[in-house]
Amino acid sequence: MKKIAHWLTRPILLHWLMPYLMTLVITGTVAQKYIGLYDSQRLFFSSFLFWVGPLPLPGNRTITALLLCSLLAKLILASPWRKATSGIFIAHLGVLMLLLGGLITAASSVEGYIALEKNETASQFFDYHQRQLTISKNNTTLMQIPLSEITKGKTIQGLPFSLTINALCRNCTMAMRENADDSFKGSAHKVMLSPLDTYLEDERNLSGLEFTVSGVGTYIAFEPMPNQPSFTIGKDTYNITLGRTAYALPFSLQLLDAEKENHPGTDLPRSYRSTVLLSDGNLHQRAILTMNHPLRYKGYTIYQSSFNGNDDSTQSVSFAIVQNSGRVFPYVASITLCIGLLLHLCMRLPTLIRRKI
Repeated sequence: MKKIAHWLTRPILLHWLMPYLMTLVITGTVAQKYIGLYDSQRLFFSSFLFWVGPLPLPGNRTITALLLCSLLAKLILASPWRKATSGIFIAHLGVLMLLLGGLITAASSVEGYIALEKNETASQFFDYHQRQLTISKNNTTLMQIPLSEITKGKTIQGLPFSLTINALCRNCTMAMRENADDSFKGSAHKVMLSPLDTYLEDERNLSGLEFTVSGVGTYIAFEPMPNQPSFTIGKDTYNITLGRTAYALPFSLQLLDAEKENHPGTDLPRSYRSTVLLSDGNLHQRAILTMNHPLRYKGYTIYQSSFNGNDDSTQSVSFAIVQNSGRVFPYVASITLCIGLLLHLCMRLPTLIRRKI
């Protein structure tokens, strides 16, 4: 353990990791053009390991963790506190906090959205990218399975029936089904899923599944379908829904009013403005959100995102929601880093002046 710890303090580790990290950033940035922002971020920056053919390479999280361990070992084992180097020590502590905040943000942050019509209330928000298959019985959720864990041919057990996945697509459209027999139930009797090329903007993709329920029949679940599969076994009604992953909020949000201001003489939006009512138990608070003034409450930051509809007939207003446990780290780390650099400069200034003289 001592050998590993002292190896981590060596600057050669930093000299190898930094060029690799710069190469990773450039590669991930270029890859956005071909595979989209979400897939590029997931592959290069939100992973511990990714594959280039048969070769495994460390992802951004692994590199950041190694840099964090190296800097921590350097501060503890190879940089004892001395008055003469206190500024550098504090500056390195600021960098350490910045790396730690990055890891916490990567591991715990959640981003999503809420779309509200006027006077509508919501107490949950939806993920931009993650989808899930929800199986419920008599309006009680039995099982929630991330779409990323579902593959063609997979059979889901642990229910009063088995559910086998016949086909799935990350981006689909509907097509008319010809010569359907009685085994196809619900919408699947008339329509089928037709795969499409995925959009680079992952938010635009619409996922779909075709599955068979043992002893019942074959159904399709498609994100935009208003009436997704429902069937009865005995006295129980089962619903199977495919949609964006939902997260519960510790409060509710109601849209009271919304305004959109256009640039003079054009239909281009200049600003959005929404008045909301935040309710949390006995707390009821009105707040105004604009494009550059979000609402912050209980670790959640709510941004004005978009305005759908005309000025006089609002269809809905979209809010982006971010929960980030590490959001204070960059501020504290930047202040600590500045204090360390200023302290080091002040302590070195007399020596620099004497040398100049």
